[in-house]
Amino acid sequence: MSQAACIDTHIHLYYSPEQSLWYSDYEIWEYGPKADVAISSKMPEPGRPSRLNYVEDVLQALDASGFDQGLVLNLFPTEILRDQAIRALPNSLSPTAREKALREIELRVHEEMQRYNLSACARLKDHPQLHPFVSVNPTAQVPVDHGAMLDELKNDHGARGIKMHHEIHQASAGDPCMDPIYQASIDLNLPIVAHGGRSRGGQQHCDPNAFVPALERHPGLRLVIAHVGGSSWRQTLRVAQAFPDTAFDICEIIEWVGAPEAPSAKQLAQLVKDIGVDRVFLGSDYPWYDIEHSLEALMGLPLLSEEEKHRIMGENARRFFDL
Repeated sequence: MSQAACIDTHIHLYYSPEQSLWYSDYEIWEYGPKADVAISSKMPEPGRPSRLNYVEDVLQALDASGFDQGLVLNLFPTEILRDQAIRALPNSLSPTAREKALREIELRVHEEMQRYNLSACARLKDHPQLHPFVSVNPTAQVPVDHGAMLDELKNDHGARGIKMHHEIHQASAGDPCMDPIYQASIDLNLPIVAHGGRSRGGQQHCDPNAFVPALERHPGLRLVIAHVGGSSWRQTLRVAQAFPDTAFDICEIIEWVGAPEAPSAKQLAQLVKDIGVDRVFLGSDYPWYDIEHSLEALMGLPLLSEEEKHRIMGENARRFFDL
């Protein structure tokens, strides 16, 4: 391995077998079919909990791949759990009783998310090479002081950033309901890593263009659009040129090069160069993909020099995330 810094900027982590079920059915559909995608053996089978991908497992995977550090993007599925609880309500409830039940569900889900964030930070406290990014609930139907919540998570519990997935939130990245979170991010100097890609259905929640209104309203936002825009990667360069402080990772998309809705390896490398190599990071999306394989995919890209690849694999992230 090279002596250059290696930082995986896109890791997901389970803290129990039950949590592995949250996203075990998550389908990567937007790139179209590709027969040789190297999906990790660490992924749980749909509907079956995994006994892997705990803290020790991630540390072993980082060490085996020669990585120094990793960003753990903790994402609590408030919207999924809310919808499940609502569907479970009896149809026989009166309107008054249903309204009360909905309020109780909303409060319970939000409190569970707060406990999850605290637990995630606590579990990583003794592992300084793992940096926790915490979950938010932008569509909460209960009063939330996002600034106070994130301030506590950062200053009292060691949170290093915020993870957002607007497709799961089912609200556009540019929706004004996101503004309190974006403003708290700026006030607290907490970077945001947000899922980038195409949404199923009509409204596009998190393609690169969806972030434009938020970036216009919040200059100085430390935002990373993940997957360099996913299958909407053709939008990315224009957004990158308009907002030069915005950064990107090549997590996941690098595993899908050559698929019908993905760039070729040459197109991806050219996009990285056009954006500016210093604004691009390597991530694995572990446990969806193996950390070592994502690094091998980066090193196999054309057009980029070895020195540029070394910056993408770690030095850029060290600077942007103050690691």
